[in-house]
Amino acid sequence: RPGDREVQIHELGADFVIDAQREPDPAGANGAWTSELASGKVMTADNTRRLRARAHWLVAQARGDVLDVGRSKAITALLCAERGLRVLGIDVDASRIAYALAERERRPPDVADRVEFRVVEAPALDLPEARFDTVLVGDVLEHLGDERDSFLAAIVRLCKPDGVIAITTPFGAVSPPVHGFSVSSLVEQVGKQLRVDSLEVVDGSLCVTARPGAMSREERDVVVLELQR
Repeated sequence: RPGDREVQIHELGADFVIDAQREPDPAGANGAWTSELASGKVMTADNTRRLRARAHWLVAQARGDVLDVGRSKAITALLCAERGLRVLGIDVDASRIAYALAERERRPPDVADRVEFRVVEAPALDLPEARFDTVLVGDVLEHLGDERDSFLAAIVRLCKPDGVIAITTPFGAVSPPVHGFSVSSLVEQVGKQLRVDSLEVVDGSLCVTARPGAMSREERDVVVLELQR
């Protein structure tokens, strides 16, 4: 519809620094988020609202040195840097990292200097020198299948013992091959590696804060019962 492009860009707001005059680049990074938004081909108003809600929820959990893991198209990493936090953003896809680096160059120098992007293979996440105060995992678990346990083990290794791990994932059914979670299945999955501190639904996403350390079967069952009351 006429005006959709402007409405979508306005809804995101200044936090996302979307350039309404920037033309889509079909040859750019795979699934380049800003280009998809600007072209109006993918980002409906509903998708935009949900993306904004997830990103802001993740950023609100961040403190200290931050690791941002995959799939955010640099949004959460750059928002954290704008808050004054130091951030490492990682992804398995070199084209997404190239896109993120280009987005970083569009930011003021003081913001760009606080954020770094690297290609890192999953599920191992080979960053032996790094320990982070916060690890942000935005919409990743639903894509990993049988590699979820090893991925979460790597997240635990990279998070400081008193650090925060914040996870978002779709709530309920999602079109295959992506698989969303129920409350019980998510607690069952992450509780083998993490201690769940909170779980809430934010605009269709399950949003979890947790810390390193496994939960017993009994503890997982108690958490699920409390959340389902």
